[in-house]
Amino acid sequence: MSITAFPVLARILADRGLTGTPLGALVLSAGALDDVAAWLVVCGLVWAFKAEATLLISVCFLAGLFLSPSGAAARVRARVAAWTDALLLPVYFATSGLKTSIGLLDGSWGVFILILLAATLGKGGACWLAARLDGRPRGEALAIGGLMNARGLMELVILNLGLAHGLIQPRLFTMMALMAVATTFAAAPIYEWSRRLSPR
Repeated sequence: MSITAFPVLARILADRGLTGTPLGALVLSAGALDDVAAWLVVCGLVWAFKAEATLLISVCFLAGLFLSPSGAAARVRARVAAWTDALLLPVYFATSGLKTSIGLLDGSWGVFILILLAATLGKGGACWLAARLDGRPRGEALAIGGLMNARGLMELVILNLGLAHGLIQPRLFTMMALMAVATTFAAAPIYEWSRRLSPR
């Protein structure tokens, strides 16, 4: 539940001209640190089940983390991004959708609502509260909470790992996947709403 949809978050910020602003820098930095911590926890959990796969994931993640954002790394990323955005990303979302069965939620909608509330209050609400305690205005605090609550692709990657290694069952996978999609779609509208609360 603590994962941040870093690519989605970056796109939302870019589309709204927030890249390079204090708000954008704060949210991106928090999202990056959040994801590093979450991936370390996930790798530790999966290590006990599939050490070889986890080692490969860890090496790839650390390589991407420490590569320079300019030069050869930037050229490789630009070439790879075209393929991943146009082909691999839609296929990954499609396969995740095939593993999601809403029929599994029969009799469990109450549990799903509790998961959605726990995820939203536990992350979005906590980020809002931290911003308010830091003295930030209501509108900015709501923007931080809403943007940080987006989960998207990163959540689906971890859910698929958990399902593949038997850490979670299909019913919980479905609940968590729907929660990830719902909170990610809500991020942009919450940001737009926060602008109404911000002083002109």
